[in-house]
Amino acid sequence: FVLLLLKKSVIETTYGWLKLWGIIAVIGIINTPGPAPCSIEGIIYTQLPLAFHIKGAPEILIQTLLFSFMVANPSKFKCPFLHKYKIPLISALSGGVMFSVSGMILTLILGTDINVAVTDMGAFGVMFAAVLVIFAVSKWYLSTASDAKNFILPVCCYLVMGLLPTVYNYITDSPFATWLTLVINGIPVLILFLINYIADRRRSKI
Repeated sequence: FVLLLLKKSVIETTYGWLKLWGIIAVIGIINTPGPAPCSIEGIIYTQLPLAFHIKGAPEILIQTLLFSFMVANPSKFKCPFLHKYKIPLISALSGGVMFSVSGMILTLILGTDINVAVTDMGAFGVMFAAVLVIFAVSKWYLSTASDAKNFILPVCCYLVMGLLPTVYNYITDSPFATWLTLVINGIPVLILFLINYIADRRRSKI
């Protein structure tokens, strides 16, 4: 959202990618207001060794450089797949993000150590499966005229975002085993339904 403020001075302009990268690199990496890794503040105020900052810098600088170049030159990166399946991809990515956010909220409510969730590879597998199902269901929803689709989409999303992680947590005896998951993940399901419903209504008008 912040980058949208810079759109006119960056998108498809001469050296726009370099301007964008300069802003991100200086404010977001090198000269952050807090002691982040690879930043001046991080080098001065943390106990992390200098080698740690130096070794991590190339990766983050290259990532942001590629990001800046792709954002500033969208015409060079047209992909038919992304255009054709824009809404299912947005739904899948949104589902993944909301899956993580709901997990963080659950961690705060239960007072559980968040590191437990980060090291649980099975939970990442559950999230990945949910993302794939959301993409497939969204793709089906937008391509069918069935009257039942407004019922099927939220049910399928709820099964993979609410029921599946709840069952997984109880089976693995996870510290996140609670029925609250069924309640918390109802909100992401509603958001996913609205994303697809609004997109479908717009398509039908066209």
